[in-house]
Amino acid sequence: MSAQGIARGVVLAAAAAGMVWTAHAAPVRTSTGERLATTTSAVEATSLVCPGGAGSNGSTEVNATSSPESLTPFAREGGGASARLESSSDPKAMSLERGGATVTEMKGGPLVVEATGGMAPGFAAAQISGGDGKSPLVARTCAASLNEAWIPVGQKGSSRLSTLVLVNSGSHGATVDIDVSSRDGDVAGAAIADKAVPAHSRVEVNLPTEAKNHDGVVVHVRSESGAVQASVRDSASSGSAKGEELTAQYAVPGTTQIVPAAPVTDGKTSVRLAAPAGRGAVVKLSALSTQGEASKDRVVSVPRGRTLDVSLDGLKGSTVAVRATSEAEIVAAATAPAASGSSADFAWAQAAPDIGPAAGTSLRGAGTGGDLVLTANAPQVRATVVVTTKDGKSTTQHVDVRDNAARRISVPKDASVWVTAPTKQGKSHLHAGIVLRTGSKSSDRITTLTLTAAPWMREQTALVAR
Repeated sequence: MSAQGIARGVVLAAAAAGMVWTAHAAPVRTSTGERLATTTSAVEATSLVCPGGAGSNGSTEVNATSSPESLTPFAREGGGASARLESSSDPKAMSLERGGATVTEMKGGPLVVEATGGMAPGFAAAQISGGDGKSPLVARTCAASLNEAWIPVGQKGSSRLSTLVLVNSGSHGATVDIDVSSRDGDVAGAAIADKAVPAHSRVEVNLPTEAKNHDGVVVHVRSESGAVQASVRDSASSGSAKGEELTAQYAVPGTTQIVPAAPVTDGKTSVRLAAPAGRGAVVKLSALSTQGEASKDRVVSVPRGRTLDVSLDGLKGSTVAVRATSEAEIVAAATAPAASGSSADFAWAQAAPDIGPAAGTSLRGAGTGGDLVLTANAPQVRATVVVTTKDGKSTTQHVDVRDNAARRISVPKDASVWVTAPTKQGKSHLHAGIVLRTGSKSSDRITTLTLTAAPWMREQTALVAR
């Protein structure tokens, strides 16, 4: 009998140590006698979506990075990377080599960043603005679309404007429902039903003023007609000082939420919690220090249908990891201003997903370096961290990350960083994020980047003859 093809492609987790990178077969006999064989190989194409700059002509720097060859020996030679407007078929080529990084200025949005051939495995992208020092520092990891997202945003009674940015990179239109929750419960006056998001487009929606009359706002976006990428552009002003952040959901709701890089200002960070499962939640919060101190724990209750802001005080250093655990599914994010007093800039740090076999990012275009923070959701994880500076020089560190602390690693200006860890059933139990700070006093600026699993390997299954 000749071979018959059935194919499916999924991301296969490969361990950094003893990495699964050669093709292998795992035969399984079917009832008719054919053999069902599975092989693995490097992904050959990947596409990441970024919301793009504010408005139709707002500019942003789109950076892309490729994992070092030492971490990706299975990647074949060749291939390339490009960035383009979703509405355009004319891509702007990115000059990217294995283990390198590049940055491209783009205007408008949404943006699609693509990699093919040998550039596809171990590929990551982010958008960053404000690196010129003239505007607030804003960053967002470019990622895939979701059918549902919960995004904490805003402050009560502030001068902040919250704009929901919806991106549909699919070939069919999507219809989105938007709900807003708060400490007081659902904000009925801020709900928006059946918002149309045409194919290959971006729609921006200013959240109704009613949302600013409540503490602890969390925006809930859901689409049943196709996945969309949702972000909230959270803007503030105080006199001549301005602040801005582009927030999103990276980790799906779960009984454990880990914010690996929560910014700390004046010894505090504020954690916003919501319980999206339709029932209340008792949540244990732990602040994991990067300075080797024991975690600071608190137990709080999130009422059904409501949100809760919790201030974690008495923290040392400029960054902590926050772990929130509950028997019910929850979402969590942390926020802090760049500095007390005259600075208007602020940052949101979102819960991060498991990085899988590898995750990376580049700080090109940020105008500053940052602190990479790692934390584990297992007793101990052995991580490999490779930092590559703009001149192409790389340093490799092997670090043990425990579940009762966080590890901080400095990443220089314009450098890229990749993190790998062994995996089991697709999970490394490692979470990573970066806090970027720059300026002084009234010019202090701050933002965060969440590291997500990079495209790595794919699994293919086919029926073959006996």
